[in-house]
Amino acid sequence: APDPDQTGGMIFAFAIASALVARERTGEGQLVQTSLYGSQIWGRAPAINAIANGNIVPSARNMPISNMFTLQAQGSDDDWLFVGYITDRWVPMCRALEREDLVTDERFSTLGDRNANLEALRGEVATTIATRPAAEWPARFDAEEVPSTLIQDYPMIAEDDQAAANEYIVQYEDERFGTLTAVGSPIRANGVQGQVKCLGPELGQDTESLLEEIGCAPEEIGRLREAGVVG
Repeated sequence: APDPDQTGGMIFAFAIASALVARERTGEGQLVQTSLYGSQIWGRAPAINAIANGNIVPSARNMPISNMFTLQAQGSDDDWLFVGYITDRWVPMCRALEREDLVTDERFSTLGDRNANLEALRGEVATTIATRPAAEWPARFDAEEVPSTLIQDYPMIAEDDQAAANEYIVQYEDERFGTLTAVGSPIRANGVQGQVKCLGPELGQDTESLLEEIGCAPEEIGRLREAGVVG
C-alpha cells in the first residue's frame, strides 16, 4: 500500500485504541478522526519542525515514483507536479498535455507497453510539463478529470493554510525560545485535537526529581553528581 495509506491506518488504529482506553475509564465512547494529510505531516515532524524554525533539511520532491499509474515532473519553474493516470485516464491525460501523439505511439499503446517503456514515457511527459510553470497544469488536468497536484516540499507544508486551519501545523510559546512552530496532532477525539504545549525537557532536567521519586536521598544524589554519574 502507498505510504500515506499505511501511515494513516497506523494513526487511525492508535486513535481507536485511545478511544477504547477512554471508554474503559469514563464509560463514554468517542468519535475519532484523522486524515491522510495530517498523518503524513506527523510522520515527517522532525524535518518539518526543523525547517519551520529556521533549520535546513534537503528536499526530496524529485524522487521518482516507480509505477505505471503515476508520474511527476518539474515545471518551467522550480515547482514539481504529480499526475495520476489510471487506465481510463490515459487518453484524457494526453489531451491535457496536448500530446495526442502519445495515444498512437506504439511504445505506449497498452498498459503493459507503458510499463515496459516507463522511462521513455516519463521523459515525454517531463519534456511537456517543463514548457509551463507547474501551477498552470492542475487546471488543465482537472478539465480532463485527471488527478494532479503540486508537490509540496517541507517549507511549503510548514506555511500551508490548509495544514494550519486543521491544526496540523501549530504555534506555541516556549519560555526559552519564544514563539515556535511545530507539527500538531493528526487526531481529533470528539472534535478536540491534542495540543502541543511545550518542548521536551533539556538533557538531565528531571534527573534529580526522578531519583528522589525512587527514594534517593539528597546526599546520595550529591555523591552521584560528584562522581559524574548524573549531570
